[in-house]
Amino acid sequence: MNNSNESVFEPSSKMMKIEYPELAEMSEFESLNDNELKFVWYYANPTSPYVDDNNEPRKIGKCLSKAFGGLLSTEAENRYRSQNFPDKVRIAIDRMKNINVDARQMAKRSAKKVFDNLNRMIDIPEEDWAEMTYENKKSYVALSLKITESLPDLVSTLEQGFGVANDVSSSLFSDGATIMDRLHMEEDNMEL
Repeated sequence: MNNSNESVFEPSSKMMKIEYPELAEMSEFESLNDNELKFVWYYANPTSPYVDDNNEPRKIGKCLSKAFGGLLSTEAENRYRSQNFPDKVRIAIDRMKNINVDARQMAKRSAKKVFDNLNRMIDIPEEDWAEMTYENKKSYVALSLKITESLPDLVSTLEQGFGVANDVSSSLFSDGATIMDRLHMEEDNMEL
């Protein structure tokens, strides 16, 4: 299990695919209902409290209880308890085991840092504004507009929590340009 206190895709009272939209986008989880997806999380997610339990009957029992709460038919429960999981559940378990918790946590921290740094870039004291030349103000306004344009995408990325469907090394923008790329392109096109 992951040593961090943070968890990834932890189930709550909400439907998991609604709470974590990136799960709905992953082919391995598409055909799972919410109870099946919760079972998969409890059984295989690296941040699950049961993932390291080496006593399979106990582990499966706990996962079934948490995920289905007694709503599973006796026949289906017996199949699960004998580790005869439905194919779609077995495929989802294999995918869930490969969730990269560390990469997600680092990506979340990095995006938050970028968000904070962008806000600091456009937050200038009034006295600095008053002392700026017209050209510097014009450049500042252009930069501020570009940053403001990128904030909704960045906020959306932060809110989604870096699902597996999103490559954490990819750009935050659909056209492939990073925030720094956009700033450099803007600098190249500014009239100074």
